[in-house]
Amino acid sequence: DNSRLQQDTSRLQQDNSRLQQELDELKRQTNQRDGAESTELNKLKSELEDTTARLEQCTSKRKEQESEIADLKKQMQDMQRLLEEAQTQNRDLREQLEKQKSAAAAPPPPQPAPPPAAPPPSLPQAPSLRPASGTFEKTFAVTMTAESSDHMIYYTTDNTPPSQSNFEGQGSSPLIIQVSKSMKLNAVAVANGEQSSVSSGAYELNVPPVLAGVGLLLEKSEQTGVVVVKKILPGGAAERDGRIELKDRLISVDDKLVEPLDLEHILDFVRGFEGSQVVLLLERDTGGTVSKFPISLVRSQVQKRPPGAASKAAAQPAPAPAVAAPSPRRDI
Repeated sequence: DNSRLQQDTSRLQQDNSRLQQELDELKRQTNQRDGAESTELNKLKSELEDTTARLEQCTSKRKEQESEIADLKKQMQDMQRLLEEAQTQNRDLREQLEKQKSAAAAPPPPQPAPPPAAPPPSLPQAPSLRPASGTFEKTFAVTMTAESSDHMIYYTTDNTPPSQSNFEGQGSSPLIIQVSKSMKLNAVAVANGEQSSVSSGAYELNVPPVLAGVGLLLEKSEQTGVVVVKKILPGGAAERDGRIELKDRLISVDDKLVEPLDLEHILDFVRGFEGSQVVLLLERDTGGTVSKFPISLVRSQVQKRPPGAASKAAAQPAPAPAVAAPSPRRDI
């Protein structure tokens, strides 16, 4: 029994030693697994923190973009309001112009010339003026007729009395002059060294305002909204100025951006009363360098050139054909 008990005790000790080894191995494996899980957990925590930071950045950027979009919408609304106001003002101006044209369509008939005062027997009669006076809407001719074709006529248009020593023009009777501005015409007839009394006529030239442009043919891209100079019309204000070139890009007209506008509205802004001033902001690409420059032009009608006359626009190269479908063009 004692021997068997010793054997059992020895076996139990061996089993206990083996179990202890297994327990130590299990603890070692558990520690390794816990370390790996801890490392993985820390890695996941770091990735979560990075993801959270990126999410916060995206959220911040989205808020900034939403704010910028709101500002752009407000600017577009303001530009639309200004555009509507400009269109309303343009319509009002056109209505006023039509009313002025209607009111001036029927000018009062010229008043008959008062009979010249009876001159002394030795003095020639004062020349007659036809028309004697009046208001006119375009350039007209005044005929000064003396008593005889041998008489000389002297006249002034600065409201000073004419004489053989003070005159703006002179000629034999009948003498015809063209009136292109409002003036006071005074005329006398001279014969044998004797001077007649003064004939006077007051002439008002009331020419209605005329709309004019600057002599450019513009084209707007339907894809990009860019407005470019397609042609410079000979005899126009742009050609006479000489600084605008083909393919220059139009940015604004009198500080009004043209990109959001169609060509009809751009035309309304560029055109105006003849003789008024307009400022164009243009952009030019020269060898990769982009420059912006303002040009001030005076609106005027395109002046027709005589056959064979040279022009700056004719010397410029013709524009290359477009690859895409042609965009609408407008002559201003």
